[in-house]
Amino acid sequence: MFNKVTADILRMLPPVKGVDIERMPQLLSKVYAHIVGLKTKYEVGILEFEAEEIGDDYRTLSELAFTLELYLESGKFEEKQNAIAYVAAMSHKLMDKLKTRQPKALDTDAIPADVAAILMFIIGGYIADAEELANRITRYEGESDAGWQLKTCISLLAKGKLKELLEIQEARLEVGDLELYAQELLWIQLTVGIKAFANKLLGGEGEDWQQYVRSVIQLATFKDEETGYRFDFVGVSRLGHLLLMAMNVLEHHSLLRGVRPYLITSHHYELILHKIVQRPYLWQNHINAIEQDFLKAGVSSVITFPTGAGKSTLLELKILQHVAVGGQAVYLVPTHALEYQVKGMMEHLLQTEEYKDISLGKEFTTEEEDDEPVKVMTPERCSTLLALKPSAFEGVTLVVMDEFHIIGEDGHRSLGAMYCLVSLLSTVPDADFVLSSAMVENGKEMSEWIADVTGRTCLNLSMAWKPTSQLQGCVVYPLDRCLELRKLALQDKQNRGNRKGPSSNLKKRLTATPYCLFSLQNTWESDKMADYYLTPVLDHDVTIGVNKFWNLIGNRNQVAKELAKKFSALGMKIIVFVENPAQANSLVKQLDGEIGLQSYPATLQRKIRSIYEELGNANCTYIKDEMGAVPHHSLLLPEERHVMETLFRGKHDIMVATATLAQGVNLPVDVVLIAGEDRYDVDKDGRGQMDAHEILNAAGRAGRAGFRSQGAAILVSNSVIGIQNNELTDAWFSLKNNIFSKGDNCLTVNDPFGKLMEEAEVNKEQKLVLMKLNLAGENERRILSKSLYAFQLRKRKKETDEFLEKMVHLSSQYGEVGRDILLELSLKSGIDRQLLEDFYHWLKESNADRASTVIDLLKLYCCWLFERPVALKELLIYESTLEQMLKLFGDGQELNVNFIRKLYAVLKQYVMGCDLQTIGASFDESKNDPYLTQTRKFVIKVLPELSYAFSVLAMVHIQVLKEFYLLEEDIPMIVKNFATYLKEGVTSEDMLRFKTERRMMRVEAHRRFKE
Repeated sequence: MFNKVTADILRMLPPVKGVDIERMPQLLSKVYAHIVGLKTKYEVGILEFEAEEIGDDYRTLSELAFTLELYLESGKFEEKQNAIAYVAAMSHKLMDKLKTRQPKALDTDAIPADVAAILMFIIGGYIADAEELANRITRYEGESDAGWQLKTCISLLAKGKLKELLEIQEARLEVGDLELYAQELLWIQLTVGIKAFANKLLGGEGEDWQQYVRSVIQLATFKDEETGYRFDFVGVSRLGHLLLMAMNVLEHHSLLRGVRPYLITSHHYELILHKIVQRPYLWQNHINAIEQDFLKAGVSSVITFPTGAGKSTLLELKILQHVAVGGQAVYLVPTHALEYQVKGMMEHLLQTEEYKDISLGKEFTTEEEDDEPVKVMTPERCSTLLALKPSAFEGVTLVVMDEFHIIGEDGHRSLGAMYCLVSLLSTVPDADFVLSSAMVENGKEMSEWIADVTGRTCLNLSMAWKPTSQLQGCVVYPLDRCLELRKLALQDKQNRGNRKGPSSNLKKRLTATPYCLFSLQNTWESDKMADYYLTPVLDHDVTIGVNKFWNLIGNRNQVAKELAKKFSALGMKIIVFVENPAQANSLVKQLDGEIGLQSYPATLQRKIRSIYEELGNANCTYIKDEMGAVPHHSLLLPEERHVMETLFRGKHDIMVATATLAQGVNLPVDVVLIAGEDRYDVDKDGRGQMDAHEILNAAGRAGRAGFRSQGAAILVSNSVIGIQNNELTDAWFSLKNNIFSKGDNCLTVNDPFGKLMEEAEVNKEQKLVLMKLNLAGENERRILSKSLYAFQLRKRKKETDEFLEKMVHLSSQYGEVGRDILLELSLKSGIDRQLLEDFYHWLKESNADRASTVIDLLKLYCCWLFERPVALKELLIYESTLEQMLKLFGDGQELNVNFIRKLYAVLKQYVMGCDLQTIGASFDESKNDPYLTQTRKFVIKVLPELSYAFSVLAMVHIQVLKEFYLLEEDIPMIVKNFATYLKEGVTSEDMLRFKTERRMMRVEAHRRFKE
């Protein structure tokens, strides 16, 4: 459960009677696994477990907490202070999960356990755990104003809400007996000290916060020499000592302290102060990185921290470092879902007076605003811009590639992503490069590569620590019951004779009780059953599946659904990962709910109404009133996706998602359920096991710093795994060896350029990369020499000449450099030069200068396609895009004039602001599908590719118009920006600005723009 760094910290404890310190990580993991299992055995709301079931765990934790708190207060184990504090706090946290303890007020003689645990988590360096507990602080009935105010200040301090803390007004004193009055004065003094400390963290100057806390500790034991009267405020003294230790740790973790040596300008200071208000503390891995000069200009980095370890915080700080001095950053992300999230993150990060009006990474296909401080885009988009407008990168001083393992994945995207990165290494050689991914195993080699090609320092940031812990397990069944079910299936097969498939009677009888086998270690490396824990996870049987060959299968989606319902009933947040959108929608329908949308804020209601307007009918959205679960998959509009994430962060406890969510989107989750480890593989035309990094990436969503610091990830295998007397079936060992023994860093990045040399035949995507390489001319060798493959050759003391010669020869087959602008455009875009020349001459004869509106241009370009429909195939980068379009328009549709007419009609409707239901009349929508699935596929997946194709036509058009205009800047914006207008569905530059500045959806923007 605990990462290696945390596990090592846990083993640093001084001796505790009756506890094996070496197995401390397994002990705490076992208690948490016990809690997860026990909770499922009780009805909703009943969390007081039977004494015999929790007695041993509770006693062990209680003794641990008591002993370690004594150690902490004694000061004898200062070098082990963080380990002692962390385990003591964790013991309190787990005790609260075992037994609900009533909140207590601050007292003369004692500190409430929750307050002590918050401070001890901070002392241990686990600020996220402290924040989680701080969110649960409640007021004890009858608690004084001064006592509650102090608890509130401690809570706000732990949560990093420093401005809110400073706004708290001094509490009213309870005037009673002398001791009560003195006690409250001391509490107020501690509150003043906390506020002085918060002011310092925010960059303010003022009184020494330590003097307030130390004076309270000194005054907590008072004796009047004249009268002999004495009182000891043990609770106040202990609280003062814990606060002093905790605040010293927070000062060490202060964001301002960490970045102060790198502050360059007043703008930078302003940006950092804005960041501090959002998050004033750094984690230990951030501090380690900064101490290695991560923020220093000229230093690149490869970050392979685990999932949830705060990589984005470091990326933000590095971006601020560059933006503050006038630099620009390129931020590459693998998916549009992550692009949407990062754009929001960047805009929020840069909301200072200087940058408040910026717009980040717009989808301008042929025109890009060169002064944008941060350009957020996919590698494909970046490669296009590098080819069509390299001047857009002239001010770039930082390149960030998030989830950079995509450069080494199997699939068509890896070569394009690698080419994008290598091109940037060549185009902006003086920029800093930061590559970030939790999945990469060979991070050290990656950092050596970047250092080699840039000629500057590149850090390998690979600390295994993270603030959250994931308990990982899989569903298993009693082996004797599995054998019984197999006998039933065999008997049914014999009884059925020649009839196909199992009987319905058999399917009803295939039931078993699911258990979960949890690993007590972070990875499943051990073969000892003592390092695993078996617990029931449901209090009833589930139905196991059977396939047409009478083999038992896991019935993964239905079992995951039952688990999700149970965990949800216990107030937990659950994400169920399924294979595809159809499965996600089906599972969501099966989960009833009672939470109405009307209970959400007005801002969300407005967004939902805008979605209704975009779709044309409220029934066409996946957002339903009183949903029991929310879907998250690739067929959601970006705004729908945002609403689903908001609903899940709010009152909805179950999300059913596909793999798109696993890449970088952060949500608060207690339990991740992964429904199956296999999926349909298009290339193999059959099912195959998912890659380990895909499953572990999904599992990593469990737990979120500050909200759910501990989480559980449970795989519901499609195999039926049996267990008996610590013996397991082969399917479990396959999961262990192929997936869960690897840990987060399980993917070795290999250069796809090396693989390309061995290909007998190149596909269209590879051809495009080769054409772009050929375009580089004399720079081609320089670009290729910066590749990972070339570096690996040099590292092995091998010559790179053979590799370079082969690649140059290969690329030379796809064009030659520089004769005219059309050839250059052909090489940049990957589209045949003859096709572009045909279009060029056709435009010259077609009064191309008279097109005055976006619709005029669309009609003009489609008129050319009417005459030669097959040209559309050449204009599209991915062959699958055309195949998908033909399917969308109905079975039997061919690429002909009729198809182009349909396409023109749909694009015209889209640009004119028609809703998707109206547009959907042109597609082969099923009457049983209210969600406009085909239309969604067109808008979400096809339209971006079409906009690229039309952007190339617009580029040719610009060359024609240069003969009509003296200055290039006089060429109409509708031509320069046509691809963007098409993708965004607007009719003018003014409407585009109106839409983007107000963050409107397309149909709403049309309506309000007209108004």
